[in-house]
Amino acid sequence: MSKGENGTLEGLAEYSLTIPLQHLFRDEAYSRPVSKKRLAYLRRNWNLASVGVLTVSKRASDLFAILDGVHRKIVAEEKGIKALPCLVLEGLSLSQEAERFLDFNAPERILVTNPNDHFYARLAAQDPRAVGIIEVLRSLGLNVARSPSARSEGDVRTPNCLNAVFVSTGNGELLRNSLDLLVRAWGKGTTSFYDSAVRGMSLFLQRYSVDSGAERYCSEEILVRRMQQTTPKQMLIAAKQSKVIFPNVRDDNAYGLALWNLYNHKLRSSRLGDWSPTWRLK
Repeated sequence: MSKGENGTLEGLAEYSLTIPLQHLFRDEAYSRPVSKKRLAYLRRNWNLASVGVLTVSKRASDLFAILDGVHRKIVAEEKGIKALPCLVLEGLSLSQEAERFLDFNAPERILVTNPNDHFYARLAAQDPRAVGIIEVLRSLGLNVARSPSARSEGDVRTPNCLNAVFVSTGNGELLRNSLDLLVRAWGKGTTSFYDSAVRGMSLFLQRYSVDSGAERYCSEEILVRRMQQTTPKQMLIAAKQSKVIFPNVRDDNAYGLALWNLYNHKLRSSRLGDWSPTWRLK
């Protein structure tokens, strides 16, 4: 390895180093999965002069975690290149590495990303919202899916909606209650947690839960029983039908309206008050 000039950044050692590719690795704790599309793009447009400098974090005497440049390293290896120039950051903790990875891999800066990868990078960086969300989910036997196409029991595939609901209260209680009702009604299959279902249930509870201040609040037992008489997909269809009546209504509001109709259907007493198509998560 050949070493360049030393420097410091926020009290950390920083220097340039030409590193053999065998000493570079991807840390799955925060790094997004390798993208076949990104690899194909680099193979088609490969130019060693434009590869630039990889950014890495020194872990051991001869091991470096890649913060920026995983795909370039893979294609360089395929081309028979033995070493690449790197900017080395020395002294980073795992959470600090994850923060740097997020900086380099912000959605607007890369060709391929998904919210699930971004969530797990935030989690590795100990982002308070990501930590709070994962704590809520695990308390219910759920988890944020590693991929938007995951189908494992208990996987919630839509971290962006989890974040939106969590932020609306800041303490995770609304998110916990919403997911709990979906689990009680439909179980832990991935179809129980469509984006509009999580948001719509949260909006419904904001308006009609015991703590909402509504003149008439919903009975969770009645709501769960009514939901068990239908399916997640049937509720999505009902929400789409709501949008026929209110064409400009948001998806979460349309789903909340579908829940409102389901709850009030043939209910003689304790019917919930009127629903407004302008409501949105606070």
